[in-house]
Amino acid sequence: MNNLLRNVLVGVILMSRSSFLPVCHAASDEVEVVLKDKESLLVGTLEFNNGKCAITLQKDGALKTRRKSDLYGNIEFRQVWSTGALGDEGDYTATLDDGTLKIQIGNEDPVYSTVRASDDFEAAGKEPYRLVIDDDCALSILGEVTDSYDGYSYDVRIWTSVRTWMTNGDVMQKGDIMTGFHYMQSCASSGNQYSYTVPMHTMVTQDCNIIQRTGRDPADFENGGGDVVWKAEIDDDDALPESKNCYVYVDKDFVGAFEGNFIESERDIQHPQRTGRYWRTTKGNWEETQVSDDQGFYQD
Repeated sequence: MNNLLRNVLVGVILMSRSSFLPVCHAASDEVEVVLKDKESLLVGTLEFNNGKCAITLQKDGALKTRRKSDLYGNIEFRQVWSTGALGDEGDYTATLDDGTLKIQIGNEDPVYSTVRASDDFEAAGKEPYRLVIDDDCALSILGEVTDSYDGYSYDVRIWTSVRTWMTNGDVMQKGDIMTGFHYMQSCASSGNQYSYTVPMHTMVTQDCNIIQRTGRDPADFENGGGDVVWKAEIDDDDALPESKNCYVYVDKDFVGAFEGNFIESERDIQHPQRTGRYWRTTKGNWEETQVSDDQGFYQD
């Protein structure tokens, strides 16, 4: 297989199979390595992509990504994604460990761990693992797979902070974002009809609610931009305080929000055996879900 054809096929495979491709525009292959496996970030801030992106690990354990933006003539960093505060102040580290990003103090148990994609194709990613940041300041963990036919190796995304769709068994944690589009039409004075798209982003908030906003990119969540077009029907009595942990899980029959920490060894447990549910979509075929239109999660 010649190199040109191989590169085309690899690009098609990544874009068609990855359930964790960023962002609300064409995915960029331009990434910068943040960590290699077994490497760590310390409390502080590092800049990437020629100063466009910043990654901060705070003393409360929160890991944040921010992007430099020109907002009405003012150059400022705007938050794109954050785990939220994870505990009392301390000397936290963020370490890439066997393809999982873990935040912890010393040898204590991690207070945060990324969750690998459930799809067999992405889950097959193996060493060398790398935590990378793209031109839109979205984080991803890359693994490597080898083509059984031609022996070539290429990268797959086994986790990212901003995803486009999820499959059965996939998980979103606090701060995670799923992005998509709302397709709209309008009529001009000439009578011609025009179609256009509005970016949409669904996010798990720090108080474990789930909201969907319009906006150019996920940075609008933390900066008051965009309009809330959908919110999970969670009563105030059911909402969890910020001190509680939670996650969104694709249960094949519904998408549900569950209280507590996600445990990797229990990934295949479905409701009602999976306890702690406090919100769900309507029942149906939820083997795959994405953000489409302005009604939250959408069944493929």
